[in-house]
Amino acid sequence: RRAALGNSPHLSDIQDVGGSVQVGGNAVIAKPDKAAAYGEWATMEFGNTATTGSTARSEGGFVRMMGNGALGAYLGAPNAAADSYRSALDRTDGSATNTLKQENPLRVFYGTKSGDMTWGAGLLYSSSKEKIAANERKQDAMGFVGSASGDVWDAQVGLGLANNAKSSVAGGDNKLTGKPTLQLSGGYKVDTMYIYGVYGTTGAKGETPTATVVDRADSELVVGVVNSHKKDGTDFFYGIELNTLTAKDSSATAGATDGTNSVGKANATQTDDTKLPLFVGIEAEAASWLVLRGSIKHTLGLLGLAKSKITTNNSTDTEITGADSTTVAAGAGIKWNKFAFDGFLASSTNATGTFGSDGASFLTNASLTYMF
Repeated sequence: RRAALGNSPHLSDIQDVGGSVQVGGNAVIAKPDKAAAYGEWATMEFGNTATTGSTARSEGGFVRMMGNGALGAYLGAPNAAADSYRSALDRTDGSATNTLKQENPLRVFYGTKSGDMTWGAGLLYSSSKEKIAANERKQDAMGFVGSASGDVWDAQVGLGLANNAKSSVAGGDNKLTGKPTLQLSGGYKVDTMYIYGVYGTTGAKGETPTATVVDRADSELVVGVVNSHKKDGTDFFYGIELNTLTAKDSSATAGATDGTNSVGKANATQTDDTKLPLFVGIEAEAASWLVLRGSIKHTLGLLGLAKSKITTNNSTDTEITGADSTTVAAGAGIKWNKFAFDGFLASSTNATGTFGSDGASFLTNASLTYMF
Protein backbone atom coordinates (compact mmCIF):
# COMPACT_ATOMS: atom_id res chain seq x y z
CA ARG A 1 0.00 0.00 0.00
CA ARG A 2 2.70 2.48 0.96
CA ALA A 3 4.80 1.69 -2.09
CA ALA A 4 1.83 2.33 -4.38
CA LEU A 5 1.15 5.67 -2.65
CA GLY A 6 4.75 6.89 -2.84
CA ASN A 7 5.34 6.42 0.93
CA SER A 8 3.52 9.68 1.71
CA PRO A 9 4.20 10.59 5.38
CA HIS A 10 0.55 11.40 6.16
CA LEU A 11 -0.59 7.79 5.73
CA SER A 12 -1.75 5.76 8.74
CA ASP A 13 -0.99 2.06 8.49
CA ILE A 14 0.11 -0.90 10.58
CA GLN A 15 3.48 -0.48 8.83
CA ASP A 16 3.99 2.46 11.19
CA VAL A 17 4.58 -0.03 14.00
CA GLY A 18 7.06 -2.27 12.16
CA GLY A 19 9.31 0.67 11.33
CA SER A 20 9.15 0.58 7.55
CA VAL A 21 7.78 4.08 6.96
CA GLN A 22 10.23 5.75 4.56
CA VAL A 23 10.60 9.51 4.24
CA GLY A 24 13.09 11.22 1.93
CA GLY A 25 16.14 9.43 0.58
CA ASN A 26 17.11 7.15 3.47
CA ALA A 27 15.18 8.26 6.56
CA VAL A 28 12.94 5.54 7.98
CA ILE A 29 10.51 6.30 10.81
CA ALA A 30 9.18 3.82 13.39
CA LYS A 31 6.10 4.60 15.50
CA PRO A 32 5.69 1.89 18.17
CA ASP A 33 3.03 3.95 19.98
CA LYS A 34 0.71 3.15 17.05
CA ALA A 35 0.64 -0.46 18.24
CA ALA A 36 -2.27 0.64 20.45
CA ALA A 37 -4.11 2.38 17.59
CA TYR A 38 -5.14 -0.34 15.13
CA GLY A 39 -6.39 -3.17 17.33
CA GLU A 40 -5.11 -6.73 16.99
CA TRP A 41 -3.65 -7.89 13.69
CA ALA A 42 -1.22 -10.20 11.97
CA THR A 43 0.50 -9.51 8.65
CA MET A 44 2.82 -11.29 6.23
CA GLU A 45 4.89 -9.46 3.60
CA PHE A 46 6.65 -10.54 0.43
CA GLY A 47 9.06 -8.69 -1.87
CA ASN A 48 10.89 -5.36 -1.74
CA THR A 49 10.17 -3.10 1.22
CA ALA A 50 10.90 0.49 2.17
CA THR A 51 13.41 -0.58 4.80
CA THR A 52 15.46 -2.86 2.57
CA GLY A 53 15.78 -0.86 -0.62
CA SER A 54 15.94 -3.16 -3.65
CA THR A 55 16.54 -6.35 -1.65
CA ALA A 56 13.53 -8.67 -1.46
CA ARG A 57 12.87 -10.13 1.97
CA SER A 58 10.15 -12.11 3.70
CA GLU A 59 8.84 -10.49 6.86
CA GLY A 60 5.77 -10.04 9.01
CA GLY A 61 4.46 -9.36 12.48
CA PHE A 62 1.55 -9.22 14.89
CA VAL A 63 0.02 -7.20 17.74
CA ARG A 64 -2.00 -8.40 20.72
CA MET A 65 -3.96 -6.01 22.95
CA MET A 66 -3.47 -5.97 26.74
CA GLY A 67 -6.06 -3.60 28.19
CA ASN A 68 -5.09 -0.10 27.05
CA GLY A 69 -1.71 -1.39 25.91
CA ALA A 70 -0.51 -3.49 23.00
CA LEU A 71 2.46 -5.85 22.71
CA GLY A 72 3.81 -7.13 19.43
CA ALA A 73 6.73 -8.32 17.33
CA TYR A 74 7.95 -7.94 13.77
CA LEU A 75 10.13 -10.62 12.19
CA GLY A 76 12.61 -10.35 9.33
CA ALA A 77 12.77 -6.54 8.91
CA PRO A 78 16.40 -5.31 9.22
CA ASN A 79 17.75 -1.78 9.51
CA ALA A 80 18.55 -0.70 5.95
CA ALA A 81 21.35 1.75 6.83
CA ALA A 82 23.26 -0.89 8.80
CA ASP A 83 23.26 -3.30 5.86
CA SER A 84 24.24 -0.57 3.38
CA TYR A 85 27.48 0.13 5.29
CA ARG A 86 28.35 -3.56 5.30
CA SER A 87 27.85 -3.61 1.52
CA ALA A 88 30.17 -0.60 1.20
CA LEU A 89 32.92 -2.54 2.99
CA ASP A 90 32.35 -5.55 0.72
CA ARG A 91 32.75 -3.41 -2.40
CA THR A 92 36.11 -1.98 -1.35
CA ASP A 93 37.89 -4.67 0.65
CA GLY A 94 38.89 -6.79 -2.37
CA SER A 95 37.86 -10.02 -0.64
CA ALA A 96 35.43 -12.72 -1.67
CA THR A 97 34.60 -13.29 2.01
CA ASN A 98 31.88 -10.69 2.45
CA THR A 99 30.42 -9.63 5.78
CA LEU A 100 27.11 -11.07 6.91
CA LYS A 101 24.03 -8.90 6.57
CA GLN A 102 21.48 -8.81 9.39
CA GLU A 103 19.98 -12.28 9.74
CA ASN A 104 16.63 -13.09 11.37
CA PRO A 105 16.20 -9.55 12.76
CA LEU A 106 13.59 -9.30 15.51
CA ARG A 107 11.67 -6.16 16.46
CA VAL A 108 9.62 -6.13 19.67
CA PHE A 109 7.49 -3.17 20.68
CA TYR A 110 4.94 -1.98 23.20
CA GLY A 111 2.43 0.85 22.92
CA THR A 112 -0.22 2.21 25.27
CA LYS A 113 -2.77 5.00 25.52
CA SER A 114 -2.84 7.44 28.44
CA GLY A 115 -5.55 10.08 28.26
CA ASP A 116 -5.29 11.91 24.93
CA MET A 117 -1.74 10.70 24.29
CA THR A 118 -0.25 7.41 23.14
CA TRP A 119 3.37 6.40 23.66
CA GLY A 120 5.48 3.39 22.85
CA ALA A 121 8.95 1.86 22.63
CA GLY A 122 10.59 -0.73 20.43
CA LEU A 123 13.84 -2.70 20.17
CA LEU A 124 15.60 -4.23 17.15
CA TYR A 125 18.01 -7.15 17.63
CA SER A 126 19.93 -9.40 15.24
CA SER A 127 22.88 -11.73 15.84
CA SER A 128 24.39 -14.62 13.87
CA LYS A 129 27.64 -16.50 13.35
CA GLU A 130 29.01 -19.10 10.96
CA LYS A 131 32.28 -21.01 10.67
CA ILE A 132 33.19 -22.93 7.52
CA ALA A 133 36.65 -24.50 7.48
CA ALA A 134 39.10 -21.72 8.42
CA ASN A 135 36.66 -18.92 7.60
CA GLU A 136 34.46 -17.36 10.26
CA ARG A 137 31.82 -14.65 9.94
CA LYS A 138 29.65 -13.04 12.59
CA GLN A 139 27.43 -9.99 12.99
CA ASP A 140 25.17 -8.23 15.47
CA ALA A 141 22.87 -5.21 15.38
CA MET A 142 20.71 -3.45 17.96
CA GLY A 143 18.55 -0.33 17.94
CA PHE A 144 15.95 1.46 20.07
CA VAL A 145 13.01 3.65 19.09
CA GLY A 146 10.52 5.62 21.17
CA SER A 147 7.47 7.56 20.01
CA ALA A 148 4.46 9.50 21.24
CA SER A 149 1.47 11.19 19.61
CA GLY A 150 -1.61 13.29 20.35
CA ASP A 151 -4.61 14.39 18.32
CA VAL A 152 -2.64 16.70 16.01
CA TRP A 153 1.03 15.90 16.65
CA ASP A 154 3.52 13.02 16.71
CA ALA A 155 7.19 12.68 17.65
CA GLN A 156 9.81 9.92 17.41
CA VAL A 157 13.40 9.28 18.47
CA GLY A 158 15.65 6.47 17.21
CA LEU A 159 19.02 5.30 18.54
CA GLY A 160 21.44 2.91 16.85
CA LEU A 161 23.06 0.93 19.66
CA ALA A 162 25.21 -1.54 17.69
CA ASN A 163 26.17 -2.44 14.12
CA ASN A 164 29.09 -4.88 13.98
CA ALA A 165 30.20 -7.38 11.35
CA LYS A 166 33.46 -9.32 10.98
CA SER A 167 34.72 -11.87 8.47
CA SER A 168 38.01 -13.75 8.44
CA VAL A 169 40.27 -13.43 5.41
CA ALA A 170 43.84 -14.42 4.59
CA GLY A 171 46.13 -12.34 6.76
CA GLY A 172 43.52 -11.01 9.18
CA ASP A 173 39.95 -9.80 9.53
CA ASN A 174 37.62 -7.51 7.68
CA LYS A 175 35.42 -5.75 10.21
CA LEU A 176 32.82 -3.03 10.32
CA THR A 177 31.86 -1.02 13.40
CA GLY A 178 28.87 1.29 13.45
CA LYS A 179 29.10 4.87 14.68
CA PRO A 180 26.55 6.46 17.06
CA THR A 181 23.18 6.86 15.36
CA LEU A 182 20.48 9.37 16.25
CA GLN A 183 17.24 10.18 14.47
CA LEU A 184 14.63 12.75 15.50
CA SER A 185 11.33 13.17 13.66
CA GLY A 186 7.85 14.54 14.10
CA GLY A 187 4.79 16.03 12.48
CA TYR A 188 1.88 18.40 13.09
CA LYS A 189 -1.60 18.55 11.55
CA VAL A 190 -3.13 21.86 10.54
CA ASP A 191 -6.64 21.32 9.16
CA THR A 192 -6.08 19.11 6.05
CA MET A 193 -2.30 19.63 6.01
CA TYR A 194 0.39 17.53 7.66
CA ILE A 195 3.76 19.24 8.26
CA TYR A 196 6.70 16.95 9.06
CA GLY A 197 10.44 16.87 9.56
CA VAL A 198 13.25 14.37 10.10
CA TYR A 199 16.88 14.79 11.12
CA GLY A 200 19.30 11.89 11.36
CA THR A 201 23.02 11.23 11.70
CA THR A 202 24.79 7.88 11.42
CA GLY A 203 27.90 6.21 10.00
CA ALA A 204 30.31 3.30 10.14
CA LYS A 205 34.00 2.41 9.95
CA GLY A 206 35.21 -0.55 7.90
CA GLU A 207 38.72 -1.99 8.18
CA THR A 208 40.76 -4.64 6.40
CA PRO A 209 44.03 -6.11 7.79
CA THR A 210 45.97 -3.32 6.04
CA ALA A 211 43.73 -0.23 5.85
CA THR A 212 40.59 1.62 6.76
CA VAL A 213 38.60 1.42 3.54
CA VAL A 214 35.28 2.82 4.79
CA ASP A 215 34.94 5.69 7.25
CA ARG A 216 31.45 7.07 6.66
CA ALA A 217 29.59 9.84 8.47
CA ASP A 218 26.13 10.63 7.07
CA SER A 219 23.52 13.24 7.96
CA GLU A 220 20.07 13.80 6.50
CA LEU A 221 17.45 16.52 6.89
CA VAL A 222 13.89 16.24 5.58
CA VAL A 223 11.09 18.83 5.81
CA GLY A 224 7.81 18.69 3.95
CA VAL A 225 4.07 19.28 3.86
CA VAL A 226 1.18 17.14 2.55
CA ASN A 227 -2.37 18.31 1.87
CA SER A 228 -4.92 15.49 2.08
CA HIS A 229 -8.56 15.68 0.94
CA LYS A 230 -10.72 12.77 2.13
CA LYS A 231 -14.31 12.25 1.01
CA ASP A 232 -16.58 9.23 0.44
CA GLY A 233 -13.78 6.68 0.91
CA THR A 234 -11.34 8.57 -1.33
CA ASP A 235 -8.05 10.16 -0.26
CA PHE A 236 -6.56 12.60 -2.77
CA PHE A 237 -3.29 14.15 -1.60
CA TYR A 238 -0.38 16.21 -2.85
CA GLY A 239 2.76 17.55 -1.22
CA ILE A 240 6.29 18.80 -1.55
CA GLU A 241 9.45 17.93 0.36
CA LEU A 242 13.00 19.21 0.75
CA ASN A 243 15.53 16.44 1.35
CA THR A 244 19.25 17.01 1.90
CA LEU A 245 21.77 14.22 2.43
CA THR A 246 25.49 14.60 3.14
CA ALA A 247 27.77 11.55 3.14
CA LYS A 248 31.46 11.90 4.03
CA ASP A 249 33.95 9.08 3.57
CA SER A 250 37.37 9.91 4.99
CA SER A 251 38.88 6.45 4.49
CA ALA A 252 42.36 5.78 3.20
CA THR A 253 43.03 4.32 -0.23
CA ALA A 254 42.59 0.54 -0.14
CA GLY A 255 45.91 -1.09 0.76
CA ALA A 256 47.36 2.02 2.41
CA THR A 257 48.56 2.01 6.02
CA ASP A 258 47.16 5.43 6.95
CA GLY A 259 43.64 4.91 8.29
CA THR A 260 43.28 8.40 9.72
CA ASN A 261 42.65 10.37 6.54
CA SER A 262 40.17 13.22 6.67
CA VAL A 263 38.37 15.10 3.91
CA GLY A 264 41.03 16.57 1.63
CA LYS A 265 43.42 13.60 1.81
CA ALA A 266 43.81 10.53 -0.42
CA ASN A 267 40.53 8.94 -1.51
CA ALA A 268 38.43 11.17 0.78
CA THR A 269 35.02 11.81 -0.77
CA GLN A 270 31.92 13.79 0.09
CA THR A 271 28.50 13.41 -1.53
CA ASP A 272 25.92 16.18 -1.23
CA ASP A 273 22.42 15.39 -2.51
CA THR A 274 19.53 17.85 -2.51
CA LYS A 275 16.08 16.86 -3.72
CA LEU A 276 12.80 18.75 -3.97
CA PRO A 277 10.22 16.06 -4.78
CA LEU A 278 6.64 16.97 -5.64
CA PHE A 279 4.22 14.06 -5.20
CA VAL A 280 0.55 13.40 -5.91
CA GLY A 281 -1.51 10.34 -5.03
CA ILE A 282 -5.00 8.93 -4.78
CA GLU A 283 -6.57 6.00 -2.93
CA ALA A 284 -10.22 5.18 -3.62
CA GLU A 285 -12.74 2.41 -3.04
CA ALA A 286 -13.65 1.07 -6.47
CA ALA A 287 -16.03 -1.43 -4.84
CA SER A 288 -16.86 -2.59 -1.33
CA TRP A 289 -14.14 -5.23 -1.67
CA LEU A 290 -11.61 -3.39 -3.88
CA VAL A 291 -9.33 -0.38 -3.26
CA LEU A 292 -7.22 1.12 -6.07
CA ARG A 293 -4.15 3.28 -5.48
CA GLY A 294 -1.71 5.31 -7.51
CA SER A 295 0.93 8.00 -7.15
CA ILE A 296 3.43 10.05 -9.11
CA LYS A 297 6.60 11.67 -7.79
CA HIS A 298 8.79 14.19 -9.59
CA THR A 299 11.90 16.00 -8.36
CA LEU A 300 11.63 19.67 -9.25
CA GLY A 301 14.62 21.43 -10.79
CA LEU A 302 13.40 24.72 -9.30
CA LEU A 303 16.24 27.17 -8.56
CA GLY A 304 18.77 24.39 -9.12
CA LEU A 305 17.77 22.69 -5.84
CA ALA A 306 17.68 19.19 -7.33
CA LYS A 307 21.42 18.58 -7.30
CA SER A 308 23.89 15.77 -6.65
CA LYS A 309 27.56 16.63 -6.18
CA ILE A 310 30.50 14.31 -5.46
CA THR A 311 33.78 15.83 -4.26
CA THR A 312 37.06 13.90 -4.08
CA ASN A 313 40.15 15.41 -2.49
CA ASN A 314 38.39 18.80 -2.29
CA SER A 315 37.81 18.76 -6.07
CA THR A 316 34.32 18.39 -7.60
CA ASP A 317 34.32 15.28 -9.78
CA THR A 318 30.61 15.05 -10.54
CA GLU A 319 27.76 17.55 -10.38
CA ILE A 320 24.31 16.77 -11.76
CA THR A 321 21.41 19.24 -11.59
CA GLY A 322 17.79 18.45 -12.43
CA ALA A 323 18.26 14.80 -13.39
CA ASP A 324 15.19 13.03 -14.83
CA SER A 325 13.32 11.48 -11.90
CA THR A 326 9.59 11.02 -12.55
CA THR A 327 8.27 7.87 -10.85
CA VAL A 328 4.76 6.42 -11.20
CA ALA A 329 3.38 3.60 -9.05
CA ALA A 330 0.08 1.72 -8.87
CA GLY A 331 -1.44 -0.86 -6.55
CA ALA A 332 -4.64 -2.54 -5.40
CA GLY A 333 -6.12 -3.90 -2.20
CA ILE A 334 -8.68 -6.70 -1.93
CA LYS A 335 -10.81 -7.06 1.20
CA TRP A 336 -12.55 -10.29 2.17
CA ASN A 337 -14.14 -10.50 5.62
CA LYS A 338 -11.26 -9.73 8.03
CA PHE A 339 -8.54 -10.39 5.45
CA ALA A 340 -6.87 -7.76 3.29
CA PHE A 341 -4.52 -8.50 0.39
CA ASP A 342 -2.47 -5.53 -0.86
CA GLY A 343 -0.39 -5.78 -4.02
CA PHE A 344 2.04 -3.52 -5.83
CA LEU A 345 1.04 -3.67 -9.49
CA ALA A 346 3.67 -1.64 -11.29
CA SER A 347 6.24 1.10 -11.02
CA SER A 348 7.82 3.01 -13.88
CA THR A 349 10.51 5.66 -13.85
CA ASN A 350 11.57 8.36 -16.31
CA ALA A 351 10.77 7.33 -19.89
CA THR A 352 10.17 3.61 -19.20
CA GLY A 353 6.40 4.02 -18.86
CA THR A 354 5.46 0.38 -19.41
CA PHE A 355 2.72 -1.59 -17.66
CA GLY A 356 2.10 -5.32 -17.67
CA SER A 357 5.22 -6.05 -19.73
CA ASP A 358 7.31 -4.76 -16.85
CA GLY A 359 7.68 -8.15 -15.19
CA ALA A 360 10.32 -6.88 -12.78
CA SER A 361 7.71 -4.70 -11.02
CA PHE A 362 4.41 -6.58 -11.37
CA LEU A 363 3.32 -7.81 -7.93
CA THR A 364 6.87 -7.63 -6.55
CA ASN A 365 5.39 -6.31 -3.28
CA ALA A 366 2.43 -7.96 -1.57
CA SER A 367 1.04 -8.39 1.91
CA LEU A 368 -1.68 -10.43 3.57
CA THR A 369 -3.18 -8.97 6.76
CA TYR A 370 -5.81 -10.30 9.18
CA MET A 371 -7.57 -7.91 11.56
CA PHE A 372 -8.90 -9.75 14.61
